Amino acid sequence: METDTLNTLVTGAIWRAEQLEARGIPSAADAWAEVSYLEEELAKVVPASDPEGRVARRGSVRAALKAGDYARASALLEGYSAEEGAPESLKVTLRKILSDATKQHGSQEARDLARRSREARLESLVNHMVEQGIVLSDAVLEFEKRFITRLLEKNPNHSRAAMAAGIDRNRLYRELEKLDLGRRAKHRRRATRRGQTPSRRKSAPSYT
Repeated sequence: METDTLNTLVTGAIWRAEQLEARGIPSAADAWAEVSYLEEELAKVVPASDPEGRVARRGSVRAALKAGDYARASALLEGYSAEEGAPESLKVTLRKILSDATKQHGSQEARDLARRSREARLESLVNHMVEQGIVLSDAVLEFEKRFITRLLEKNPNHSRAAMAAGIDRNRLYRELEKLDLGRRAKHRRRATRRGQTPSRRKSAPSYT
């Protein structure tokens, strides 16, 4: 089916779905499902590198969520995120669509969708490391370093950071030392005890 024909069908399907949804008619879910399938067909003929292709991919996932078909939305999201040449901006947008759906619905299906998305992102990272020839020990260290660095950016307080990570504070300090992040952590702790910020130091006393 040609792109112009698909675009016409998508536009008409969206209009019908919106009208049914506005009137509170139950068949709106079926109408949104039709939109999702049409958008998916459009995404098959227009690459993710094309703006129109990205619109189709986002539309397909959104319509599936509006139809209440979280399993389909999950499959689409994983597939589009793993597409070769898919821009990072598309992946970010798809994850945001997922996050918004999770917050809005809070259902088990939405939580499953979030879990599958996390698994897909982790699998993508693992595949990249394997392709780069990174050995397991280095991969684990790199992951731990990035995880703890991001954790401390979000939770500067070490006690809260440790709690968020599900470990005690001493374990966190040991991890910081192991990952060569310990010197910065010690400096922060000393500065906190003195009531200083980590970047400020007392100047040496003058005896002249």
